[in-house]
Amino acid sequence: MKYGLIGKNIQYSLSPKLHVAAYKQEHMDATYELLDIAEEDLPNIMEQVKTMNGVNITVPYKTAVLEYIDELDAHAEEIGAVNTIQVEDGKLVGYNTDWLGVLKPLQERTTLEGKTAIVFGAGGAARAAVYALLHAGADVHIINRTEEKAAALAEHFNCTYGTFPLTAGGDILVNTIPIDNNIPHFDIVFDMRYDPPRTKLLQQAEQQGATIIKGTEMLATQAAEAFYIWTGKRVHLEGVL
Repeated sequence: MKYGLIGKNIQYSLSPKLHVAAYKQEHMDATYELLDIAEEDLPNIMEQVKTMNGVNITVPYKTAVLEYIDELDAHAEEIGAVNTIQVEDGKLVGYNTDWLGVLKPLQERTTLEGKTAIVFGAGGAARAAVYALLHAGADVHIINRTEEKAAALAEHFNCTYGTFPLTAGGDILVNTIPIDNNIPHFDIVFDMRYDPPRTKLLQQAEQQGATIIKGTEMLATQAAEAFYIWTGKRVHLEGVL
């Protein structure tokens, strides 16, 4: 069995560690390869994927791969980004497990219905975060440095948007971008960025008394969901990272 990760500057990715742990749990003979490519190589690598069992997609190709997908899962279609591809009889089927990587850690800590949530960023990771929160009934507001990108994402999901600085806190903050700004108080702060595991944002939030969620938790959850799509088997990757 042959799997891998397609992205750019991914030599330090933690995904291989997660998937190798999954293979060991299920006693699978499988490999997980890092496919670090330039933009112009994407068409060729997508042809190569057809000879594999499945791949993950990361920055900056989560939306770029859409034109090579034969079928899209309903969630991936609504999000507008793909992070997992399953190969079925030479066809590429696109999924998004990032949104579950956001949803499940939050649901383990709180009920999202009716909560106020802020999402920092307007890229592929933010798309998954906004979708997850809306899917669970939260009221979502997008904050981004570039107002045009925030407006476009807000229009896609029919929610509100704004730009920095953020002056009011709320129930939940989900961050998807590099940030050094001071933030007001939130009950829960989830930083999808995982390098370092305890980001400055999480350190600040913890000092303010917030419940914090590390990006490694999101990474492990989405990896387990991708593994389930590929194999139909549930694995537990908590504590691997």
